[in-house]
Amino acid sequence: MQIEQKELVEIKSQVSTVQQAVMSLVVENKEDMAKATDALHNVRQAEKFIEEKKKNITSPLMKALSEVRDLFKPMELTLSDANKAIKAKMLAWQIQEDDRIEKEQARIAVRVAKGTMKAETAAGKLEVLGDANTPTEGESGKSSIRDVKKIRVVDEFAIPREWLEPSMARITEAVIRKGITIPGVETFIEKIIVSRSRNDNPNLQ
Repeated sequence: MQIEQKELVEIKSQVSTVQQAVMSLVVENKEDMAKATDALHNVRQAEKFIEEKKKNITSPLMKALSEVRDLFKPMELTLSDANKAIKAKMLAWQIQEDDRIEKEQARIAVRVAKGTMKAETAAGKLEVLGDANTPTEGESGKSSIRDVKKIRVVDEFAIPREWLEPSMARITEAVIRKGITIPGVETFIEKIIVSRSRNDNPNLQ
């Protein structure tokens, strides 16, 4: 759904009018508070108007996007599982082959140290052993094994505080909504402006 250019101009004009009113607004007495209340109401009305227009455009698009995702999701999951399965089998062989080569290298080193194998012979055998980490080429693809450094948390209590980020959403839900006491957290009162139409339900913000 496309928005008409004329309608877009009207929306921009409405927003511009509200912006100009806000820039000229001065609150120094109760009468000014009433004007500010009306200005805030106008801002909310403009926000609702724009949100509705945006929803009219995005809702069909989101629905279409959801349908496309649902259409391809089973196939994507199957391919993702196939990818993981192939890599798991490749890595399993890699670990096994690395272990075999390491043991053979150790065996050759021991024989050289004992003098039961010449260094030249050992070098030849080591060369034949090869390296499992070399790239592998198939008829249509190429793969290689590489080491990637990653992290995992082994003791969360040992992590310095500067690296911990509290979940304010969960903490707020627990303390404000459920009344749970959490050490290190306190409630406080902050004044906010609640704006609504004079005909609105007073319990709605």
